[in-house]
Amino acid sequence: MVLVHGVPTLNTLYWTEDQPDSFCLKMANAAGLREGDLIAFGHTHKPWHREVGGMHFVNTGSVGKPKDGDWRAGYMLVEADQEISAVDLVRVEYDLERAVEGILRSELPDEFADQLRAGGTPNSPSCLEDVFSETELPVLSFSETHPTGRITDGFLVADLP
Repeated sequence: MVLVHGVPTLNTLYWTEDQPDSFCLKMANAAGLREGDLIAFGHTHKPWHREVGGMHFVNTGSVGKPKDGDWRAGYMLVEADQEISAVDLVRVEYDLERAVEGILRSELPDEFADQLRAGGTPNSPSCLEDVFSETELPVLSFSETHPTGRITDGFLVADLP
């Protein structure tokens, strides 16, 4: 099992579910995975699981800041003995209003409370948008800054040769 934050090559890149199998295989190669292995990552706060080439690719989702429309805490449960037999998303309810009240009393932006209630939104801010407003998003030249990346639907996504 390999654990990374974003992708094996850079922890700030988003690995979204819509990436093709070829992208997963490139990431597996970068991480040194073999058939039967599992790589778990996050960063997008949107849980998913896919098996490609006998390897498991798992986005763990988010416990505290979901962005998939479900406010409940989520994590992936992996069952394995000699091989991986199951990968399941588990949701846990908690006192949402208490968490919202805690956010509102803290120095966090109040909109975090609204985002938590909504479980994020399909268009939840990416990390770049958390720092910059939509009109202030920086224009990045990936040929100079990230030769292996691009922005897709507001997410910085790895594109390896």
